Amino acid sequence: MLARAELKNRIEVPENLSADSVNEFERGLKQLLSTGPQAIEFDCSNLKMVTSSHVNLLWSAREQCCLAGVSFQFTRMSAGLVRILHVLDLYSLFTGREAEVQKPGKQTGRLKVGGGPTEFTRSLKADTDNIAATVREFRSFLDKTAIDELSIVELTTIAYEALTNVRLHGELDPHQMIEFKVTSGAEKICMVIEDSGKPFNPLGDNRPYRSGEAIRSRQSRGYGLVMIRRMTDALTYERADGRNILALEKHWN
Repeated sequence: MLARAELKNRIEVPENLSADSVNEFERGLKQLLSTGPQAIEFDCSNLKMVTSSHVNLLWSAREQCCLAGVSFQFTRMSAGLVRILHVLDLYSLFTGREAEVQKPGKQTGRLKVGGGPTEFTRSLKADTDNIAATVREFRSFLDKTAIDELSIVELTTIAYEALTNVRLHGELDPHQMIEFKVTSGAEKICMVIEDSGKPFNPLGDNRPYRSGEAIRSRQSRGYGLVMIRRMTDALTYERADGRNILALEKHWN
């Protein structure tokens, strides 16, 4: 690891991964690398919500530094980012520190009876802007409950990844609708996503995820479903009346 004093260059990792934001980040990194620095600091303080796309971006940045022979350090990591890296067994790879003992997908979140709203329902168009807006609204819903912060991070990540998978793999037109319904209780929280896209069973791929293999092969994509599986306690899929129905549960016990 690098001593703080050795870090000569710093670049912020964006939370908003619009095409413009990603291009600006990549241009900035390319420009820094062209100056031949000894080290680069990646400031992750903006990452309040973390998705597989953020993991992809961080992996790409890490690989570019390795190929250029430049030392790097990811700093000011939020609890959410640390959690996602633990879920994917990539924490040590990105930090150089030994991973803490954490059981994937098992947090101690609780929803106290009478601790806030218990249902959240949205009908949204299948485009990236509406998915992002819905996840922000879902976050606001969760903030009004008694669920702990780390579990809220997990739940918003699960919702984003699941909605994005539905949009992409169901090949939905941006004007087609997705139904998103959440019911929370004292023992668990349930999310149900329905759409009229092409049949797509996200549980069909049963290949095990092995972080060591992902590291050796320099896997930079395909983490979304792994994150969903490791942060939920139950997943079911069915095709009924021409609709995909995906149900996800996270238990508090």
